[in-house]
Amino acid sequence: MRVTINGNKHTFERPLTISEVLTMLQIAQDKGVAVARNYSVVSKTMLNQTYLDDGDNLDIITATAGG
Repeated sequence: MRVTINGNKHTFERPLTISEVLTMLQIAQDKGVAVARNYSVVSKTMLNQTYLDDGDNLDIITATAGG
């Protein structure tokens, strides 16, 4: 299964949830993260229920403190 994440192509052996992908990429899911799947925002409550399909595009945005 191939998925594009922030413009980079990734290959996975099985379908994964968005939450599993975030964990694999070591991205904290508690706060400060937004995810769009195929250009539609996925609510935080759906991250562990939304499975990726072959060819999906994920955009992951993390907030950073500072100024």
